[in-house]
Amino acid sequence: MQNSHLSTSKLMGKFSIAFFLCLLLVISCGEGNAGGFESGGIQAFPTEGLNGEFVQNGGFELSSTTASDIPLAWVRNLGTTGKKGSVEHSQNALSGQYALALIPNKNNDKNQPLAVAQEINTTNLQGKTLHFGANMSVQGGANALVGLVSVVDGKTGEFKMLFHSAADSSWKFYQDSYEVPIGNNVKLYLSVWVSGESGRAYFDNISARLDTNFSQPTKVAEQPKAGINYDGSPWRPSENPQTLQASIDVDGADIKHDIPSALYGGNIEWRWNATSLWQEDKQRVDPEITRLSKNMGLQLIRYPGGIYSDFYNWRDGIGPYNKRPKITHEAGKADASVPNFGTEEVIAMAEDIGAELIFTVNFTNGTPQDAVDWIKYVNKDRLRVEYWEIGNEQYINNGNHVSKAVTVSPKDYAKRALTFAKAMRKADPRIKIGIIGGLNEGLYKQMDYKNWNRIVYDEMQGHFDFVSIHNAYAPILTGDHAGKPLKTVYKAMMGRPIAIANNLKRMDQELAEFYPNEADRPFIAVTEWGPIFQFFHAGDYVDHPKTLGSAIFSASTLKTFIESKPTKMAAFWMLNDFSVLGWLSSANSRFPPDPEWIPTPRAYAFELFTKHFGTQVIASTTESPKFNTPSIGWSEGQKNVPYLDVVASVSEDGDTLYIMGINKHFDADIETSINLRNFIPESDGKSWILGGVNIDSHTGSKVIAVPNLKWGKQKSDEENGQFNEGSMNQVTLNDYPLDNIGKEFSFTFPKHSVTSIELKRK
Repeated sequence: MQNSHLSTSKLMGKFSIAFFLCLLLVISCGEGNAGGFESGGIQAFPTEGLNGEFVQNGGFELSSTTASDIPLAWVRNLGTTGKKGSVEHSQNALSGQYALALIPNKNNDKNQPLAVAQEINTTNLQGKTLHFGANMSVQGGANALVGLVSVVDGKTGEFKMLFHSAADSSWKFYQDSYEVPIGNNVKLYLSVWVSGESGRAYFDNISARLDTNFSQPTKVAEQPKAGINYDGSPWRPSENPQTLQASIDVDGADIKHDIPSALYGGNIEWRWNATSLWQEDKQRVDPEITRLSKNMGLQLIRYPGGIYSDFYNWRDGIGPYNKRPKITHEAGKADASVPNFGTEEVIAMAEDIGAELIFTVNFTNGTPQDAVDWIKYVNKDRLRVEYWEIGNEQYINNGNHVSKAVTVSPKDYAKRALTFAKAMRKADPRIKIGIIGGLNEGLYKQMDYKNWNRIVYDEMQGHFDFVSIHNAYAPILTGDHAGKPLKTVYKAMMGRPIAIANNLKRMDQELAEFYPNEADRPFIAVTEWGPIFQFFHAGDYVDHPKTLGSAIFSASTLKTFIESKPTKMAAFWMLNDFSVLGWLSSANSRFPPDPEWIPTPRAYAFELFTKHFGTQVIASTTESPKFNTPSIGWSEGQKNVPYLDVVASVSEDGDTLYIMGINKHFDADIETSINLRNFIPESDGKSWILGGVNIDSHTGSKVIAVPNLKWGKQKSDEENGQFNEGSMNQVTLNDYPLDNIGKEFSFTFPKHSVTSIELKRK
C-alpha cells in the first residue's frame, strides 16, 4: 500500500479553496439537477453502509437509470464544470466491470475543475477516525485527486486529499485518515476531480471505513458478458423484455378540477412516543422525521391513530411530561405508554412541516363533552385544527377483541354521532365534521352492517361535512396466496386502483341521493389507505409494503384520488413505523427501538406528487397495452388494466405542465408518443423517475427484532429476486434533463417505474 505522496499543505497551494466551496454548493443544492446538476442519485447511507463501507458506489459498478454517464450516488455541477470536460462510466476498470473516468479539456482550471462528489452521512462518525482510500490511474497529462472536506455548523473544516500525478500511468492505491469533527451539524463531503487540460483520470474502489480493511485487487477481473443491476449483481434477461408502445394526448387548456392539498396526508399514532417519532430524552420530534416529512411534502396529519383513537383521552396528553399518566393502548391488552406526543406536540410538528390536521375524537368511551372540551382547548385562540372525525371503523364486527369493544350498529352510531356533531358544531362553527362509512367492493368487505351509509345519512343529514372511508388497502392476502408467485400477487395489487375508483364513484352517487346539489354535498375522505399484504408476523409477504411494487401501487392509488373530484382528503397508513407499515422506516432492527429513519419507496412515490406535479387536473387520454389481473386476497381480479397509468396537471398559473406516468409492467419499457394541445412547451424539460432493480427491491429498511417474535421468511421474486438485497442503491428517485421537446415528442417510461415529466410553457 502507498500513502499519499503530497501533503495537504502542498496540495492546497496547487488547488483553490474556492473549488471546495463550489463542491459544497454542488451537494447542498439538493438531491437532483436543479440549477444545472447531473446526478446518478444522491443518497447518503443513514449510518454505516454495506460491509462497513461509508462510500456509496465507490466501485462505480452501479449505473444510472437513464443514459446519464454519472454513476449512481454521484453528482456533477454542470453550471461550473459543464464546459470543462466529460464524465465517463468507463470499462477501463481495475476490478469489476466499471471505473470512473474524468476527461478534462482546455477549459479545465484549478479553481473549479471537472469533478463529481457525494455526501458521507456522519450519523455514527462524529469524533471517530475515518480511513479513506482510492485506486487511481491517469493518461495523457492528467492528475487524479480524491479529497475529504467537512463543514461544521456552517463553517468549512479540514481538507484531506489523495493525489496521483500525471507522471505515473499505472494503477496505484492511496490512503489517509480523517478525524471527523463534532458539532450540532456536521457534513462530510467526498470529492473526485481531475487537474490538467488533456488526458484522462481513472478512479476505482474508493472507500471510507472505520477500519483499514481495504480490499485491493491487483488486476482487472474478467468482464462479465451481461450488464449489471443497481447493486452490481449480474443482469439476466426478463421473461418479457420487449418494448411496448403507447400514446398520450394532453389538453393543457381543459382543466377538470383543483387538486386539494389535503390529499397528501398520513397517519400518526400516539402510542409508544408516536412509534419513536418523539425523542423522550430530548423532548422533541426526531429531527430526521421532520426532515423526511418535509422532503415527502406531507400536508395533512391524522391523529391520534386508528383503533388507538377509540381509547384515547386527550387530557392525558397535555401538561408537564412528568405528570402525564401511563395509559393502556386498547381494550383487552396490557401494553401501555405515556402520551408524550400529545395535542400540543402534534400541532407543533404540523406547523413546523406546514401540514393541516385532522383529529379523531374518542367515540368508544369518550363523550360529546370530551370532544367539545378538546375543540375548545385546541381552537381557543385561533383555528388550529379544522377537521374533526367522529369515531373509527365502528362498522367492523368481526369478533376480535377490538371490534367487540368498539362496534355498534349503524342506527346506534348515527344517533350517538348526531349528539357529538351538534355539540361540536356549537362549540366551534368553523370546524368541518366527518362521520365514518363505506361500501363493500367485490372481495373488499370492510362493512359488516347492511346499509350503514343510508341509515347514518338519513339520521345525520345536514350535520356532517365529509365521510371518512377506508377503501384502499391492497392486496390483503388470505389463505389463497399459498404457492402463488410474487409477480402474480403483485399483479393482483396493480389492478386494485380500478376497484378503488369504482368505489369512490359509488360513494358519491349514494351521497348525491341525499344531497342532489353538488355544492352542498359532503366530500369523501380516505383517512386510511396503503399497501398491506398480511396481518400476521409469520407471513411470507408481511414485510412487502416497503417494496418498489408497493410504491407503484401507491402512486396509482394517489392518481385515483386525484382524478376523483368528490375525494378531497386522504391519509396513508402510516407515517413512521419500525414494523412493516411505516412509509418512513428504520435502517436497523434494534430492540428496544432506536430507529434510524429512512424513506421507503412509497415515500418517493408520494414526493413525486407533492413536489413534481401540478395543482389542477387537466384532460388526458392514454392508449396503452392492457393486462388482466387475478383475484387474490381482498383484491378482486380486473380486466383490461392499462400497463401505462397516466394523469396530467398544470401549475396554478398554468405555465408548467406535468405528465405522471406509471409503468406497471414488471419487465418492459413503454415507448410513448406524447401529443400536447393548447400548450407550447420550451424545448428543454425535466423528468423525475422512481425506479429500481426489481419490483421487490427496497431501500434497506428492517423490522424490529422483538425477542420471541418470529418474523416470517419473506417471499422474493423467482426470476430476479432482490428482496434480501435492500439498500439505498436498490430504489432511487432521480431527475434527468429532456431536450428537443415540442408539441409532439416521444418518451420511454422505464419498466416498473413512476415518472413525472415537467414542461415549461414557451
